[in-house]
Amino acid sequence: MLERYVVDFYTISMRFILFPAVFVVICQSVILANPEVPKTVAVGYGQATSDNLLLLKGEADRYEPTEWLVFGRDPFRRDEQVSLVVTLDKGRWSAEPSGLGSVLRKVPTRVIDFSLVKERSSDALKVAKKAAELAQAEFSRVGYQLATNAETGVPEWGMALMDATGYEVGFCIVSAQTGALLFQSWTPLVEERDGLLGGLRPRTEEEEGERAAHAVKKGVRKAWDWSENAGKQTGNFFRGLFR
Repeated sequence: MLERYVVDFYTISMRFILFPAVFVVICQSVILANPEVPKTVAVGYGQATSDNLLLLKGEADRYEPTEWLVFGRDPFRRDEQVSLVVTLDKGRWSAEPSGLGSVLRKVPTRVIDFSLVKERSSDALKVAKKAAELAQAEFSRVGYQLATNAETGVPEWGMALMDATGYEVGFCIVSAQTGALLFQSWTPLVEERDGLLGGLRPRTEEEEGERAAHAVKKGVRKAWDWSENAGKQTGNFFRGLFR
């Protein structure tokens, strides 16, 4: 009889011990990555603005960025874009209009669905670090970008990996939904000049293949070059929010 009570007590105790662990796992599975950015934008400038974000950009070394430059569509004027700076200061996030009112010259075609962003920028960095180790590349700073793949509709992290001098040693694309490494490209310290060998002899088939692969990688990298047009003003947008 005593043994049965001991067994029952142990079973009940284990249930109470395991329950918090299961609850934590369930809660973690539904937490979205980098939610502070769209939430901060929504609080300061409305849900319509937050729902129209196109691109996040930020730089950091060992940690996540504490400042994000955020670009989005103007919810009131569909052919215009707006930019905000979302900053972490003393444990609190705040959003302010970009000082120069900069917008993008080349614009991502789809807005970011943050419900699909399951991997934080720090998670994507872990993937990039593993890829860099295999490629025997070292970097000390990361330029993060979050944008949506135009074909799949899935948000992706594009990361420019730089050394201490700011030289880009590699570029990785990681799915923000699954954490899978989708693309990687590593830049040699001394790039081969076109024609250095090509003018002396015809390229071999292997060299032509490498050249074509390099061209494809350069094309992918260029697609993530979202340049800013600092001369464009968005003052009308911010005034329109408080009419």
